[in-house]
Amino acid sequence: MLTTCPACLTRFRIQISDLKPRRGLVRCSQCRVVFDARDMMQPESGDAPPEAFFMAAMEAAALPLNDPTESLEHRIHTRQPPAKPWLIWAVPILVLALAAQIYWATRPEPVPTNPFQVEFSALERWPGDALRLRVSFSNRSAEAHPWPAFRLKITEAGRSAERVIRAAEYQESGAAATMAAGSEHEVRLLLAADMAPDRYEVTPIYP
Repeated sequence: MLTTCPACLTRFRIQISDLKPRRGLVRCSQCRVVFDARDMMQPESGDAPPEAFFMAAMEAAALPLNDPTESLEHRIHTRQPPAKPWLIWAVPILVLALAAQIYWATRPEPVPTNPFQVEFSALERWPGDALRLRVSFSNRSAEAHPWPAFRLKITEAGRSAERVIRAAEYQESGAAATMAAGSEHEVRLLLAADMAPDRYEVTPIYP
């Protein structure tokens, strides 16, 4: 009997008994296509010798089949698609983007250099060679902080003097050790002075 490869049209002489081990599936020795030899069988005639010969059982036995009923032609012609080159770059970029999002979501909030701000202040002469200082200040941060000190600088006719006012000087008895976040507080102090300042400056000190 003769059979013909449907891909390259090469004809082969086969024996029916050689097709039984693989249910007729054979591989063409010319183009390596797998086909069912029974579908292409025709009687052998003396005027049409085959262009090539092979042992069907030998070719078929070399095919790796786990399931004899599986279509070998389908297995041969089905190929996994090649890996897309952009995936090589996409995965690291996605990992970096995810790491950046995690860092941004968990980053610590920056602590301001000085969370305290003077909202209002006044300095005036007071009887008995004294000065009365009024300072309204706020904690602008989102956290509680220890009470600040203040630097008071006064100037009179070209002369200047400075004094640091510690928290213990203006804190009320029993006051909390820290100033609450977003809160505002007012200080009133009498300071001994032999100057009648024409200019002054008060700034919070932190820490």
